[in-house]
Amino acid sequence: MGKIFLVGYYGYNNFGDELLLNSMLKILSDIKFQGEVIIPSDNLLRIETPINYKITDIKKFDLYSILLSIKSSDLVIFGGGNLFQTETSLKSFLYYYYIAKKTIKYKKPFFLISQGFGPIKNKFANKLLKSLLKTQDAQIYGFYRDEASFRYARRYCKNSFNIVDIAPYAISDIGMQAQTTDITSICIKKEYDDFMPLYEFLEIENRNINTLAINSNQDSEISFKFVDYLRSVSDWSVPFPTGDNKKIQSTLINSKLVISDRLHSAVVPMYFGVPAVVSGSAKNRRVVKNICPDYEYFYKKLSDIPRAYAYMKAKNYDPQKTAIVYREKLSAAVQMIEQSLKTFL
Repeated sequence: MGKIFLVGYYGYNNFGDELLLNSMLKILSDIKFQGEVIIPSDNLLRIETPINYKITDIKKFDLYSILLSIKSSDLVIFGGGNLFQTETSLKSFLYYYYIAKKTIKYKKPFFLISQGFGPIKNKFANKLLKSLLKTQDAQIYGFYRDEASFRYARRYCKNSFNIVDIAPYAISDIGMQAQTTDITSICIKKEYDDFMPLYEFLEIENRNINTLAINSNQDSEISFKFVDYLRSVSDWSVPFPTGDNKKIQSTLINSKLVISDRLHSAVVPMYFGVPAVVSGSAKNRRVVKNICPDYEYFYKKLSDIPRAYAYMKAKNYDPQKTAIVYREKLSAAVQMIEQSLKTFL
């Protein structure tokens, strides 16, 4: 038995965060945890992995229930993502900082699993994070999904480990079912001024297009806009975007090529041996290159995509080799996490 307080950006129709949730729950099943997991979320949680323990959800901003949950738990887990960041808002950073600070105050083991830091552009937030990691006698165990976050944490906290993003672990068992199709999957989130460069690339390479709203609350509008554009300039039969997690998952692992602004619609196909051209944000680069250090197929603008794809072809890139490396690293990461958790459960 036992009790775990599990924290993440869960319940917001984000494909990547739901995978991280289910990967964390799967790890707990692996170690035969049979107690209770308490999760703060104001929305329906998508539990898609078999579990043999109790899950209780509490209101995300019910601070009294959060405090009680921390005090009554055996350990607290931040289960994936860049929770310590100010890109969303300072308020978001302070919410997660509050939970972390109370965890340390009540002397509970604190696990940061598949985490990254930043971007943190607020000096005050930077000082808070640094002071948190430096807290004397705190039981902090960090498993970081990019080398920059790992190196930062290691300066202040000895129990810091460099791993890969664990999101694909939730669906790792379906690998043998993947079958390559001629679909090119497009996962965009930015408000691009001109879709023409991407249309011209697709016209040459592949006209069988699926658009995926990875965060359906944020990506649907731009994805529908892109589909409308394609329909207006061509006679292609382009389906409307899907935000259904099961359909997104199936499409990504069976695609011929994935073009992705978002992180987890890049790393999932990488895990399954599907080539991906990825938006070159700092977070994306750090996480992807922690999986495969020589991965160089990034873009900043849509007009960069043809060049990135041509470079991929010129280098005779073999996505199956990346998949093998990722699977080996993820397996090692999960074993390390499970061994650490068993110490306290």
